[in-house]
Amino acid sequence: MKEKIQHYKDQFIETWKSLTNKQKWLVIGSFVFISLALALLIYWASRPQFVPIYTNLSPVEAGEIMEAIESRGIPAQLSQDGRTISVPKSEASRLKVELAHAGIPRSGNINYSIFSENMGWGTTDRQLDVVERDAMQNELRYLIEQIEGIEQAKVMITLPKESVWLSDEEQTATASVVVHTRPGLNLGQSQINGLYHLISKSVPHLPPENIVIMNQNMEPLELRDEDETGNHLALHQQHRRIKRDIEQDIQRELQLMLGRIFGMENVIVSVFANVDFSKESREEQLVEPVVDDNGLAISIERIEEIFQGQGDPPGGIAGTGETDVTGYQGTLANGDSEYERIEERINQEVNRIYRQIESSPYQIMDLSINVGLDESIYMPQTEEAVRELLTSVLHTYVDAAETELDEEQLEQRITIFAQPFQEQPPVADETGAGIRNWLVYVLAAALAAALGGLAFVVVRQRRQAREEEDELEIPEEIEPDLISKVDEQPTKRSQIEQLAKERPAEFVKLLKSWMAED
Repeated sequence: MKEKIQHYKDQFIETWKSLTNKQKWLVIGSFVFISLALALLIYWASRPQFVPIYTNLSPVEAGEIMEAIESRGIPAQLSQDGRTISVPKSEASRLKVELAHAGIPRSGNINYSIFSENMGWGTTDRQLDVVERDAMQNELRYLIEQIEGIEQAKVMITLPKESVWLSDEEQTATASVVVHTRPGLNLGQSQINGLYHLISKSVPHLPPENIVIMNQNMEPLELRDEDETGNHLALHQQHRRIKRDIEQDIQRELQLMLGRIFGMENVIVSVFANVDFSKESREEQLVEPVVDDNGLAISIERIEEIFQGQGDPPGGIAGTGETDVTGYQGTLANGDSEYERIEERINQEVNRIYRQIESSPYQIMDLSINVGLDESIYMPQTEEAVRELLTSVLHTYVDAAETELDEEQLEQRITIFAQPFQEQPPVADETGAGIRNWLVYVLAAALAAALGGLAFVVVRQRRQAREEEDELEIPEEIEPDLISKVDEQPTKRSQIEQLAKERPAEFVKLLKSWMAED
């Protein structure tokens, strides 16, 4: 065994000495690179993968959950906004089950389970009423928070007091609700009406008119009949939707175009439009000649009457009317008379044009564009180029409304500012785990390729050295004159020895050529 180890050691030393300085540095560099890659791979693979288990938490709930997780000795990460908690992937499922079994997060809420868990025989009616109302409030809050778009809700219920006296007036309950909606989301009227019906049916003796619902901005969300409000609200909502669509379309196009130039994370665009929804409807009935101020003749009637001779010409019935001036047929001195009448009737057809014109349902009257650039890419040349682009966009939309703007007015409608952008907080999700696995595979493939390349170089060098040793044949006798020539030239001899030490492969080739010449 020792001889085999010694044999491998001697073989390695011999192979190492046979390598050139360049090859030695290549081997050393490959070894260092592989070692660093292995260390990085081990470090990356040993890091735990964190996945979110709770999102959209309140500060109280986040603190309660973090305390419970840390008490179990499990590492946890809290997002920058304090609303998401992530734990190692291997502990996520088990931890969620354990926390749910322990009733965490509690957040000081009471639900109906308390009646079967903690209520004893000594509980008074007053205590029961308080606990029942609190449980009702929290169950109703939970129901409201399940609605899409509502992140948090607060419910306050006032129940009527029971009286031993009879009364014709029915005692009713009241409810006040504050809902926190998702940023940028407005609840529709149908959703608001649904909230009123949900709350009214969940609490006994609670009519819808005794419910008040407000959002986080203290704006009342009132119950309205959709049939009554639909006529005048539908048009308003339609106008708002059209205006929003116009602004979003222009904003999206500008964001996409500027983002491709400067980077999506370095540009933000905001567009505000002034849209005119006034409608115009008119009817026109035009009569125009067909050709050269004349109509198209569809019928022609021509009557000619000519009379020459003696006697009275045809003149119709003699006499005059009461208001006519007396007149007589003209006669010549010799008694001859002449009469001529030409009558021409032409019926012409003209172009009759009927127009019913309705203007566009909306028209962009004005436009304002704001562009924010990250300070890292801001330059005066950049601002000038962006301003020219926005000016052309304004000309395209505003000129279509027949509103001419001068340069000063255009400058007032374009705002370009530079501010440092805040970095988006990293979101812990399953995508990170996929990227991490992909990097591990890439590093493993690179490591395998590096090891394969190094093994190929070493084996090739050893194989080449063996082939050269096999092909080299040492002559049994050396001619005396060759020795004498070498002795006579000590300088060449030293050069040959140096060549044999530094570049043995080339020395072998040189020796072969000498032997072939001899």
